[in-house]
Amino acid sequence: MNGERSFAVRPMTDLNFQTKIQHGVMMLQPKCNMTCSFCITEDTMDTMSYTVAESLLRDFKRRGFSSAIFGGGEPFFWPHDLKSILQFAKSLGLTTQIGTNAIKMPHDLASWNFVDRWVIPIDGASRDVHNGLRKFRARHWDIVTHALELLQIAGKSTTISTVLTTVNRHEILEIGEYLRRLQNLAKKPFLHAWHLYRFLPFGRGGRINRQHLEIPQSEYETLVRQVRELNLPFKVFKRENMQMSKTVEFYWVESGKLMAQSGTRGVIEMPTPTISNRS
Repeated sequence: MNGERSFAVRPMTDLNFQTKIQHGVMMLQPKCNMTCSFCITEDTMDTMSYTVAESLLRDFKRRGFSSAIFGGGEPFFWPHDLKSILQFAKSLGLTTQIGTNAIKMPHDLASWNFVDRWVIPIDGASRDVHNGLRKFRARHWDIVTHALELLQIAGKSTTISTVLTTVNRHEILEIGEYLRRLQNLAKKPFLHAWHLYRFLPFGRGGRINRQHLEIPQSEYETLVRQVRELNLPFKVFKRENMQMSKTVEFYWVESGKLMAQSGTRGVIEMPTPTISNRS
């Protein structure tokens, strides 16, 4: 990390937080190897240094957070030591989760005991629908279903994420049945939850595809209700707008500033960091 611009994050006691935040999401960097039509990541986001990530984790622990979630962009493109920062989070007693598109998942994932939960996307019950929304050489469906088989065999706790859109709404219940079969075939239950996200017209994908992908609020509500009526063998969460969550806070670096967002505080700039050049 020679010459890396880094931050020393001040403890945030001076802001007198009175929140119920339990989960900190660290947006490590914006780069990704996919082009998803609903992507909400902003291109203005910078790469977070290892020092900032480490300091944030210490603050999560001090504030009583229960888990740290590592995202992006694609976290496996983070130019720093992803394995090391995950191990550091575990050493603090935090539950670790990593959200990945599964393309660069490690072949030895069974030995990654410092990851408590893998968050994997499925946005269609068919190759055509899924690959149409998540573009990667027309083969992401095969990659992600293979990754789920590996996680199933390894018995790794896994959360599924799905964005509900006009393109995949007719396959949502079929996705649920596919996930039921996966869970039932596992030697032990490995699917922790299924998160149903409403499409948001933000970011490099969502902003330009709103007219094409957005479904009415009433239809989103109906689809979530129908999924819950399937009585699936894992939790189903309604994720209408995670940026407004009262229990989750997001952190990223933008224009050299450490930023945070949650439903309780909106978007704020964190206490002014000290910028230095590490050698």
